[in-house]
Amino acid sequence: MEQLGILDHIYAILLGIVAPLFAIKAGHTSLAGISFDTRTKIALYRGNSLLLWILAIIATIIWWFSGRPMANMGFQWPQIDDWYVPALWAGVFSMLYAIDVWRKTATVEARAATRAHWLVHAPFLPASLREFAHYCLLALTAACAEEIAFRGYLISYLLLLLGNQPETTVLILLLNALIFGLVHWYQGREAVFKIVVMSLSFGGLLLSTQSLLFPVLLHLAIDLAGGLISLRILQPTIEPTDEERDFDL
Repeated sequence: MEQLGILDHIYAILLGIVAPLFAIKAGHTSLAGISFDTRTKIALYRGNSLLLWILAIIATIIWWFSGRPMANMGFQWPQIDDWYVPALWAGVFSMLYAIDVWRKTATVEARAATRAHWLVHAPFLPASLREFAHYCLLALTAACAEEIAFRGYLISYLLLLLGNQPETTVLILLLNALIFGLVHWYQGREAVFKIVVMSLSFGGLLLSTQSLLFPVLLHLAIDLAGGLISLRILQPTIEPTDEERDFDL
């Protein structure tokens, strides 16, 4: 088994323990009192993008300087023996995501409830085309950098630490998903649960393909879809009621 160094442990503790605890302690107070106008959102997108790239670069440097193959961290073309396994991971999650989107957007009432929830728990989401254009940078960064740090590095670290047996692999997937969900605690408990499920899919795709490619692509698709949905829901326009829509027809 490859040896883990002190830098590995420090980085894993910061990413897997300190970051979730900080997110839980901060809670919604990290968003309270902030007026999320366009200028603030763009600054947030850029700042978070920079922070995420720093985390990903540090993880990559630690792995590379430790003399380990970068392929072990997912930097390789997918290695797939049975296509049904990654297809199952991606397909089940995509179905659940589509159902959740339908639940939140199918009716005027659902969209109004979603809008009210997002204005409290996710006021940073884009509400204009200009904001969405800058949000795309964050979506691309999150898809690449978060998958490098939380999946490519952290899952590989845990596999080296705990072993690569089937029972420990399941534990590692659950632990990784829980960590990633708790890091997003500021978005509310419902969002944390959904992110845990999403992380399980990303982790399953990584382990079944030995590559970061599919987790990155799925992550990017979800974040872009979320931005487009928020653009539709949060735009400051007056949506007709059901009675007005029936009258127009």
